[in-house]
Amino acid sequence: MASGSSKQTGTRAKAAKAKSQGVDDGGQAAAKLVAMLRPGACFSVWTSDYDASDLYPLRIDELKPDGAMVLSFPDPPAESKIRCSAEAVERGSGVVFLSQYSALAGKSHSRSHLLSTKTHSPPFLLSRDSLRRLKAGETVSIEVYSGSVAVKLHGKAQASVRIHDQPFQVPVLHAQDQQETDWSPVDLWVLDHPEWPLLLKLEFGGECELSLFEVRPAG
Repeated sequence: MASGSSKQTGTRAKAAKAKSQGVDDGGQAAAKLVAMLRPGACFSVWTSDYDASDLYPLRIDELKPDGAMVLSFPDPPAESKIRCSAEAVERGSGVVFLSQYSALAGKSHSRSHLLSTKTHSPPFLLSRDSLRRLKAGETVSIEVYSGSVAVKLHGKAQASVRIHDQPFQVPVLHAQDQQETDWSPVDLWVLDHPEWPLLLKLEFGGECELSLFEVRPAG
């Protein structure tokens, strides 16, 4: 009995210490996921629209200190690349969408197996400015697929992504549309991380989806 009581006291002390240092299980999970964002890692995204549904393994070929990123994915018989500038990662107004092995950024799309954009963040990432504005209570417009959706922070939730073929839970922010449009209902789940707000899932238009399905760490 004394041993069990001592164990409980020790557990509570550790929890209190972690809380005082601003660390909790959710924060540790988010940090672990973000740490995998490095060259050589593969972030696979699932996309669905009115014409197709596919899984795209996006390998990070380059990741610069300013956030600029180069991704590649198989596009038989070749390989396609997506180049997102530092400006797109910092304050992009949209998210790159993938459909039938073509990358879409607003009215721009892949040409000769390449899409370069200064306005749209990678398919698994919301821009840092969009996250800041969501947390400030603003309604944020996001260009995706062939249109634009507007969402406002609704609350907190949990989302899952596969790592090493196992489900991995992370805490996320949940945002929704506030007014009915042609794209309603709209739901967005994003990691609350100031540098790398990973986009876990975006659902819109009843049948459309962009979600982070699996992460395979570098090496």
